[in-house]
Amino acid sequence: MAISRRSFLRISSASALGVLLTGKVAYAEDIVLTNISGNTFIYEKSGGTILIHTSADGLVIVDTQFPQSIEGFPAHFKLSDSKKIDFLINTHHHGDHTGGNQLLGKFADKMVAHKRVPELLTELAKAKGEEPGLIPTTTFTDTWKAELGKETIKAFHFGPAHTSGDSVIYFEKDNVAHVGDLCFNKLHPVIDRSAGASIQNWTIVLEKIMNTLPKDCRLVFGHSGEGYPVTGNADNLMFFKSYLTALLEAANNAVKTGKTKEELQKLPVLKGFEDVKSRGNRLSLPFVLGLAYDEVTGA
Repeated sequence: MAISRRSFLRISSASALGVLLTGKVAYAEDIVLTNISGNTFIYEKSGGTILIHTSADGLVIVDTQFPQSIEGFPAHFKLSDSKKIDFLINTHHHGDHTGGNQLLGKFADKMVAHKRVPELLTELAKAKGEEPGLIPTTTFTDTWKAELGKETIKAFHFGPAHTSGDSVIYFEKDNVAHVGDLCFNKLHPVIDRSAGASIQNWTIVLEKIMNTLPKDCRLVFGHSGEGYPVTGNADNLMFFKSYLTALLEAANNAVKTGKTKEELQKLPVLKGFEDVKSRGNRLSLPFVLGLAYDEVTGA
């Protein structure tokens, strides 16, 4: 484990021992970073998982949860007009991944995302009669790349899936990728059709991710079911791809046999995926089955 950023050097010897034993860095404000590889950490509190890459060469933060979740970040990383976040990157536009942009964006040299992210954020703000605030201004269509000291950061967009603006953010040296909400680990997913989601293309996107990243790449997921981690590997992507395929198969079979959407939603379990968890109404089997039915029927 490498903790090379100057702010980390202030950790007491007792805390340093805790890092060695648990892989976690605890701060006075109760922010805990978990090391997953080299200079790369994750932060979990509320909303989508945040990835942090910190070294003597600079600071990269991927996704921002909500302002209240990260209010201690500026102090932790000693952010100021002269001490910046080199790259603040959003995996997609949903508020649980971008809500903290308003707090951290003012400290960022560059805010980066797929080109659909600022468009979707602007659309959402207008619908509420609000200004979009700080949104990514460095955008890309298919790929983006940057160097930060010895680390190479790459971003990939493989097409519509969870939304129409999802990105995979890969740190080449540490061999870690944040896939955002392109993988819900053992949790029924959000399928945002209003933002261009496609279950069918999502399965293709997952295949492209597996073909693009190294087989031993450590993956960070936006969300996971209760009791399951927000990190994993290609096996988790393959499982999630199979789950999405099963959703579409169930919807197609319902349509072929003349079942209504409501009848499909009464399906008690998705065979082979009984351990996938629910969280509220939207992240539940009935809800996602309904969305799969809508996609199949073009509703």
